[in-house]
Amino acid sequence: LRVILILMSLVFGCWFGRQVVHHRFLRNFCGLQMFSECNGTLFIMGFSCVGSLLVGCVAYNVIMGTWELDGGMGMTMRDFCRMAQCCSVTADIISILMIWDAIF
Repeated sequence: LRVILILMSLVFGCWFGRQVVHHRFLRNFCGLQMFSECNGTLFIMGFSCVGSLLVGCVAYNVIMGTWELDGGMGMTMRDFCRMAQCCSVTADIISILMIWDAIF
């Protein structure tokens, strides 16, 4: 079930980002030159894939029910906090590099 939801979310996110958001809204409706032809398609598809994966995660959690985070899951709150901190630092580094690249 998890793999099917991931694949469906990715395919839908790519399609929705390319056809609806990029082509119909940003390029045709808004008429933005930066999105002419296929410019910026991967950027928009990436964001829409992230959004559709989040919706897929919510759907999976609704189907499977709610679980408490405890030692029985193989992950304690301390492990979860470490993982969240690593993800936060990685996102900060990526943001700093993107700003650095835009400035210089």
